[in-house]
Amino acid sequence: MKTPIRFRHSLASAFMLLSVITGTGAFQPMAAQAANSPTGSQHAKRKPASPEAIAIRHVNDAVKVARKMQLEPRIAGLMADAKGVFLMPKYVRAAVGVGGGGGPGVLLVRNESGEWSDPAFFHVGSVSVGVQVGVQTGPMALLLNNEKAVSHFLKQSNFSLSADSGLTVVNWVALGTAGPGDITAWSGSKGLFGNAAAVSFSDVRYSVDQTSGYYAKEGVSVEDVIKGTVTNPHAGPLKQALAARSAKVPPNPKNGASAK
Repeated sequence: MKTPIRFRHSLASAFMLLSVITGTGAFQPMAAQAANSPTGSQHAKRKPASPEAIAIRHVNDAVKVARKMQLEPRIAGLMADAKGVFLMPKYVRAAVGVGGGGGPGVLLVRNESGEWSDPAFFHVGSVSVGVQVGVQTGPMALLLNNEKAVSHFLKQSNFSLSADSGLTVVNWVALGTAGPGDITAWSGSKGLFGNAAAVSFSDVRYSVDQTSGYYAKEGVSVEDVIKGTVTNPHAGPLKQALAARSAKVPPNPKNGASAK
């Protein structure tokens, strides 16, 4: 008795499927051809983003952080007197216990004429705010209120911003009782620092690769960026966003002060 045509087609389909799954038989060349096609090769050999591209993304994200800070009514006074600012678009605190987390950030320093420098790129290894439970993420900014705070970033690698390193780092929410300290730590996420009065950061490292890539020059140092030896027009929007909140506020004539 002859095998029905429909059954023979079903058997053929089953063998075809088995051949493709196991990589054997007549259909193996077809699978290899698909893997070696331009589309398959492109996905398999996709290159990671360059340091320059990563740095550009960090600056673009930092603009959003600077603009979010503008929503804080008390920030203008601190920004007007700040010697520098360190912006972290997305800090991840992923510890249960004490410390942990990480994230990239950009440093800008005010020069003698009151203008902001171009950005230098860093990475923070961990933050500690006392007992921590769970995972918290969000944007963050450190206002560097004096030259001592700025000088720590000139160390470039593996330094800390903490009481142990001679710095007072005050949580933004504790300003009413603790004062601004050497560094004021602001967060766009209420859960990132909680109600802790003091915050500390450790394992801060300078990214020479991202900074050099951003300025298309090898071996760029933090001093090169701060002094304006290297510049990048792409940083304009970030500097403008900071300037919008860091201009000196004139006295109010209604309070008996001169508006000159």
